[in-house]
Amino acid sequence: MRSLFRALKRERLVFRDLVRHLPMGDLAGIPRPVPSDVLAGLLDQATTPFARLSIALAAIHCPCRRNPHRAHRRPEPRPRALERRRSLRRHTLYLEEFTHSLAADWLTYRDRRWPTSGNSVAVWHRVRHHPCVMVMQPVLEIFAADDFALWPVGEHESYGYLVLDGELTPAEVGTAVMRIADCNNFEPEEEHGPYPTDPLGAFLHGLLTMPNLFAAGGFRVTDIATDTVFVEPGCCNGLETWRDWREVLDGTGYSYFGHDPSSVAERVGDTVRLTLDADAKDGSPVIELPMDQVRALVTGAEADLRDFLSLAGTWAEQHLPTHAVAVTAALARALDLELTE
Repeated sequence: MRSLFRALKRERLVFRDLVRHLPMGDLAGIPRPVPSDVLAGLLDQATTPFARLSIALAAIHCPCRRNPHRAHRRPEPRPRALERRRSLRRHTLYLEEFTHSLAADWLTYRDRRWPTSGNSVAVWHRVRHHPCVMVMQPVLEIFAADDFALWPVGEHESYGYLVLDGELTPAEVGTAVMRIADCNNFEPEEEHGPYPTDPLGAFLHGLLTMPNLFAAGGFRVTDIATDTVFVEPGCCNGLETWRDWREVLDGTGYSYFGHDPSSVAERVGDTVRLTLDADAKDGSPVIELPMDQVRALVTGAEADLRDFLSLAGTWAEQHLPTHAVAVTAALARALDLELTE
């Protein structure tokens, strides 16, 4: 923290070192950088972009690399993790590539969650030069719900996408539950029981009784450094088929995700080729990613989906107390997830 504030102060990006007088306590030795295998384990445990960035800053950039037990030797020069450059009358702070990618993830997440926050636009442009920052997100296709009054929902335009994760507001969760229920809101067969007469029961009836549920959407893949989408769920694609990504990695090696656009993922040797629209006549964005990276992306998107399901369960207890258990179980079926205690 001290070295970071020192660098920022020299660049006149901050005016004082907020940790200058912070007591350090009794240290037995000089902190050493965290080994790469331990760092990888710590990053796996982190659940948010901010947590991963914080771990990298603390584990890589704060400790000193000098070995206290070899004081008689000339200390090795510490790699310059932070460089200060001036160009176009701007002061820009550059991080090494790994931490820079984590910072880009956090800044993009912040810009999406809080689009009116202080300097999000300026910082966003500073990370635009990064070559490739891929994210995979579970998204739900939504429509405007101007006349919906069964529970609070957010304001959204039609034919947009809502990213499902554990950070949604209660109104956004309400929108997602409303949309998934509406995807299955048609009169079931007689064996599914009599059709309720009350508005809430009637609206939820298909969601709670149909054996095969549908949730319009899927996993979207975007390079946030260039705003390029490589996979976007098309018509007739649903979140309940997200495990098709496992088929790409460990099965047939091929899957498509609806049409208009006709996004495709196919295994090519040790890579996975993503094509936004395989039916496009004038070309389409295409990228090839290592299988390990795609596997990590799928694991992260699945975790976001599970976080949403947990959040939706809590939301249902508050807004649909008489249907909470049934609604949560139905959402799990619609998202092809197992309920956990």
